[in-house]
Amino acid sequence: MLGSPGFPTVRTSGSAEATFWRGAGLRRARPGALFRVWITTRAGARAYNEKTVPISPITVAAIARFGRFDILGRLALGGMAEIFLARETGPGRGARTVVIKRILPHVADDPRFVEMFLHEAELAMGLNHPNLCTIYEFGEQDGEYFIAMEWVHGVSITQLHKHLFERNRAGIPPLIVARIASDVADALQYAHHARDARGQPLKLVHRDVTPDNVMVSFEGKVKLLDFGVAKAASQRLKTDAGMLKGKFAYMSPEQYQGLDIDGRADVFSLGACMYEAVTGLALFHRASEFETMGAIMADEPAPRTRAAKPNLPSAIDNIVARALEKDRDRRYASAGELQTDLERMLAMHGAPLRSAEVAAYVAELCPALKVHGPPIDTRRELWTRENPEGEKTREAMRDALGVELDRAADALQSDQAQKGWLVRGLIAAVVLGLLALVINSALGPR
Repeated sequence: MLGSPGFPTVRTSGSAEATFWRGAGLRRARPGALFRVWITTRAGARAYNEKTVPISPITVAAIARFGRFDILGRLALGGMAEIFLARETGPGRGARTVVIKRILPHVADDPRFVEMFLHEAELAMGLNHPNLCTIYEFGEQDGEYFIAMEWVHGVSITQLHKHLFERNRAGIPPLIVARIASDVADALQYAHHARDARGQPLKLVHRDVTPDNVMVSFEGKVKLLDFGVAKAASQRLKTDAGMLKGKFAYMSPEQYQGLDIDGRADVFSLGACMYEAVTGLALFHRASEFETMGAIMADEPAPRTRAAKPNLPSAIDNIVARALEKDRDRRYASAGELQTDLERMLAMHGAPLRSAEVAAYVAELCPALKVHGPPIDTRRELWTRENPEGEKTREAMRDALGVELDRAADALQSDQAQKGWLVRGLIAAVVLGLLALVINSALGPR
């Protein structure tokens, strides 16, 4: 049963009994794995029957009311915030679909993070560019800190890769990649040179340019999401020394080194995105964050795109290679310089690629998403953070984590003679971090 284009798909839970591990939101590690726990939403912790129900965001019943927003369902859950689809209503406003990004409880409990969140939202709200996701409002409502932002009906680069993989196709066509990357570079150039009301440069750096944060709408428009980890030189707050934000496999060498960063860090991240887009291969992804960091920090140059796909145009190969220079002084000096080369490449290959061509490509790859939109979870307790299974599930998860922590400790002890202190420290940090994440984020308040 099909509905009008752009309607979200409602995901409704089935009645199958869950095993202990599935009911606790965990999956057993495979034999020999030290500590592998998948933290899932409640939707992912149970067996599901998915029903595609065409609904209009304008008419669908809300699961909660939040100020002037009707909350329709949850789209995604991250380490700092969760994303909900919502409908904004009010006198003289009509109705429009928006996204609500709500900060998670373990972050909201830290006043320093809350102030940083609000400050950086204020900076991002002052940005106005056609290739940046618009922020409509931010603040606190009913004890919850949030950002209300533009809803982009489209797909991320990550989703495009997924659909290509399902069709046994590797890599997005280079001209499509050049068009998308050029638009992202234009947005970055604008943000990097943005000024405040007094005319002072904000010196914004995105620091999280990843395939997840690059969206392409079904109209062929490109949007760069989430300046929520941007760091302005003028901001009152500083992150803790050594705290790494962003995605490990897309961070520049200077971010790992803890150096002061500028727009060239975003150029490197965009270069990594372009490499993966045209080749269909992960560039710096490794089995662990430590190995990923080693690949980025290594002295040798990043692999060339034509080494993976010899038939790629030399122009895109050279552009990506320069963007991925480990030495930032040899990299593009600005996102604007990168955009200039991308536009020159597009001009060399005929008429400039229009949004209509990009839209046709995305629609051909993702027809179901264009019709139904993304799945949303419409269970009310996801918004209220109520746990319908009560303390029983909480205790089950604690017991399960206790078993895994014991195994981790035994493994660390047995490997002590062979493992270096840095590896042991990283494993311990992962274990403790996952424990804190499960207790504070996955379960919510008592």
